Amino acid sequence: MATFAFIDESLVSRRNGDDVYVLGAVVLAQCDVDSAQEVLLTLKSSSAKKLHWRDEQTHSRRRLVKELSSLPLTCCVVVRSKPTGDSQERQRRLCLERLFHELDRLGVSRAVIESRGNADDRRDMKMLQVLRSARAIGSGIRMEHIPGPKEPMLWAADVLCGAVAQGEQGVADYFDQIASLAHVHRI
Repeated sequence: MATFAFIDESLVSRRNGDDVYVLGAVVLAQCDVDSAQEVLLTLKSSSAKKLHWRDEQTHSRRRLVKELSSLPLTCCVVVRSKPTGDSQERQRRLCLERLFHELDRLGVSRAVIESRGNADDRRDMKMLQVLRSARAIGSGIRMEHIPGPKEPMLWAADVLCGAVAQGEQGVADYFDQIASLAHVHRI
């Protein structure tokens, strides 16, 4: 059975001033994708292009996390605090490396990442090739980039990252609702 991962990111600042980069994936069987997409479509405001954590109010965020926890999926998250001098792109590369290692272990065959534009998407593809060449991961994962508004499962990854990011800022109740589904890796 094919397993898919949908990946998004978040960058937040903790109260102490540290920047934290969160890269999260929702992982589910291919046969469950259509029904999960349908659920997510019902959660998006008709006036919005896509569902986005930062645009939601507290009551909506609670509902989003509750719905996410009801879907037949697992979550994999990589969190990295930003040392002085590290760029956001370096944060992303390091988190992608760990995330792809974890997705490879989970047997993911297709990874969908929200597109950030041609140049950034090419950097992601190069990173995947480097990992394969170094035999850090197998050759089974195929990656593609899709614009956020076109793939509802990316919205689920955004909710995951938003809940984790809120936890990094001291508001743990969102993440607590999905903690049993999530594997969090700190690097």
